[in-house]
Amino acid sequence: MDCMSWLKSGMMKLTDQADANIILRTKNHMALDLIRKGEGAKADIETLIGAFNMAEALTMLDVGAEFKPEIIEGQYAIKTLAARSRWVFTARELTAVNLAMEIHDAQLDVATIRDIEKALDIEAHAIRTKQAENILQVSL
Repeated sequence: MDCMSWLKSGMMKLTDQADANIILRTKNHMALDLIRKGEGAKADIETLIGAFNMAEALTMLDVGAEFKPEIIEGQYAIKTLAARSRWVFTARELTAVNLAMEIHDAQLDVATIRDIEKALDIEAHAIRTKQAENILQVSL
């Protein structure tokens, strides 16, 4: 790939990459739906944690930054869910998680491929430097 092609690919919106966009959103919403029904597994919680960590990282890149408190509230709802023996959201948690997922979907509508790459770098750095809390490790 030449330099110009690489630059252009980074400026593309995630929505221009239909397959990746559909797969990502489907995975996120399926995990949320399974937990909502009380049928969720550890992998589903991990998917939601990843989605909301990505959402938080995107706020750091000024993609939906004004909604960071709502993203944090969604993360907290997942943390409290994971701490219980039965993985079913309370009404308040479900409201917070649904709102955070709507915000993340809106972020994905406007994010470029480069935004996603930078957000992944932010997440990886937080994990590497132990700034990220391992919710499932603490909870299980």
